[in-house]
Amino acid sequence: MNYDFIEKKHKKLIEIAEEYMTKIEDPEHNMDHIKDVLDYIKIIIGKLISNNENIDIDVCIIGAYWHDVGRIEKNEGHEELSSKILEHAMKELEYDNDFILKCSEAIKYHGFEMYPRTKEGLIIQDADKIAWFGKRRWTNCLSNKKRLDSIIEKIPKLRNEILHFECSRRIYDNEIVKILTMLYHEIYAKNILEELEKNNLILETASIDDLDKIIELYSERIKWFEDNGINQWSDYLVNHPKEEFIETINNKNYYILKDNNQIVAGFELSNRPSFWEENKNALYIYKIVTKVGYKDLGKYIFGICENLAKKDNKRFLRLECKSDNKKLNDIYEGYGFKFIRSGQDYYNYTLRERELI
Repeated sequence: MNYDFIEKKHKKLIEIAEEYMTKIEDPEHNMDHIKDVLDYIKIIIGKLISNNENIDIDVCIIGAYWHDVGRIEKNEGHEELSSKILEHAMKELEYDNDFILKCSEAIKYHGFEMYPRTKEGLIIQDADKIAWFGKRRWTNCLSNKKRLDSIIEKIPKLRNEILHFECSRRIYDNEIVKILTMLYHEIYAKNILEELEKNNLILETASIDDLDKIIELYSERIKWFEDNGINQWSDYLVNHPKEEFIETINNKNYYILKDNNQIVAGFELSNRPSFWEENKNALYIYKIVTKVGYKDLGKYIFGICENLAKKDNKRFLRLECKSDNKKLNDIYEGYGFKFIRSGQDYYNYTLRERELI
């Protein structure tokens, strides 16, 4: 589906909507919300079209940008005001009258207690409610210490009583998982230092004096992989020689966990983007290794990385791993690192990213 073509076709109309939205100060209904609604609309449209549903995609895209414009004057009743402002703008741009009415109708009834009268209206309402409920809303509320009462009270009926399409309900289910993962890591990361102390683990920035013990840790893990028939890290210390570790340690980017003065885990946390094409506001995790016989150290490592990233005002944590290691990919998925893309260099890799609050 060529959404870029549709947006270019209605470029002037969309720009007017964006100008309105930039004047709305509500963080829960700003351009970020509009982008979320747009993304969900595209997902829903894709599913419905695959089932041979007849949809006016132009109406849905225009509706995504315009449905909340009325909030520039009021929240209560903004739906009808949005449709009236849209009608006026489309007439000024000399759109066909039937198409104007179709776009206006699609956003006129997207509120919770309303029932849209067109399929495009149902799509816009579903996308808007998923975005209203979704991870960004929870993040904004938690970051700004705002109560979540309005969300909580609607959760019991949002999925089965408000959303109209089965594909919308599946998106909702995915959002639930993201929210629970986010809340888990938010709570756990705050307590990570207490957890380390409770388990007699000490976090340190590595020094050159630790280098031999760190390399020994990797050698031990490589042998464990070989003994267990796991195709992982066969050339690891060739591709990552001592010089690379020395540079990382000298830059104060290599961290170790100690148990009774014994190094039991190590990892790099730095600004180095490696295979990533863009360097967003992120820190990158590399070289994670744990001592054979020690379990569940990953949760401490990721909790530490989240704490350090937040202190550095970073929004994302990023990592890479071997593409065909399903177990490792599943572990990272469980820690909230979503798949971004795969690629190939000296090995086939997968890039993963987790957004922080």
